[in-house]
Amino acid sequence: MISFRKSMHDHQEMDKLFKLSVDCYLSAIDGMERHLPDLHSGFVDEHRENLKALREALSASPGAEALTTGKRKLNEEMRDFSEKSAIYYEGHEQSLREVMVALAEAAATVTAEDVKNRVQFGGLAKQLESVSRMEDLTGARTHLHEQVKALKAFAAGMSLAARTSATHMRDKLADVEMRLKAAERMAATDPLTGILNRREAERALDAWIDSGRPFCLVVADLNQFKSINDRYGHVGGDEVLKEFGRRLAAHVRPADLSFRWGGDEFVVILDCNLRDALLRARQIAEGAVGWYRVPLRGGEQSIEVGASFGVAERLPGETAPQLFARADDNMYQQKAVAAHAP
Repeated sequence: MISFRKSMHDHQEMDKLFKLSVDCYLSAIDGMERHLPDLHSGFVDEHRENLKALREALSASPGAEALTTGKRKLNEEMRDFSEKSAIYYEGHEQSLREVMVALAEAAATVTAEDVKNRVQFGGLAKQLESVSRMEDLTGARTHLHEQVKALKAFAAGMSLAARTSATHMRDKLADVEMRLKAAERMAATDPLTGILNRREAERALDAWIDSGRPFCLVVADLNQFKSINDRYGHVGGDEVLKEFGRRLAAHVRPADLSFRWGGDEFVVILDCNLRDALLRARQIAEGAVGWYRVPLRGGEQSIEVGASFGVAERLPGETAPQLFARADDNMYQQKAVAAHAP
């Protein structure tokens, strides 16, 4: 009897340990999903979605077979992410190298002209020095006249070269500035939806906090988005995300900012207090959700899209992650209500 009780106790302890291990494993996957670096490229969102799907599958069926399969899939995801990240950084390194080469070429042009002018001017100086040692004044005057003409021609040529060099330098710098602006736009924009990305959202939140002005954060998450992906594929899911981002941006005021946080999660920074923010969030939700006409390979498809919105006003002394966590919790409360709605 004692042996049976001990066996039952050991079994219960092992069951607790297994559940705790699964919880730790799921938390680790959730952490990777949330903290994948924002590289402004579609493959990051794809990996984030895959990690989310893996986490949800393991949570629904945490058996030994599911854990073994999950381990293999997780290893494949991280290896694929590592390879794509390396390619991404290599491309950005090449862009930066091209900008630096353009600057070097502009500087080299100015340096070459400067060396050429110094050599030519040095030759004229030596000729003038030889004239000063001539005893025949008539010959000296003739040579001096010739050297003055040469000096004038040199000055005119140097002025033209300087203008040409300055124009060349100006064109090069304009090209560099254009490339840098394009790189900045790319770095600030979500490649799928075309609205601002998570990095810009984090910068904007820090700027608002530093300003000390009151503001509110809205977190929006699409309802049943996995079902849309499962039914219409990633192409259909991407089209839904594009349209949601477009509608979201179209229904915020000029003083407000909309961003794609990652996956099917979006945020909006509202320049108002909580009471007005709750009203604005309802208006934005009404404009952003509904029936979408999504282009697919077989033709347009009507898809009903819903979303849950969480709103939080920044409290004194609150950090950006703390504010986001409160808005995110409010969003999930709304999502739970929507899931149980008839």
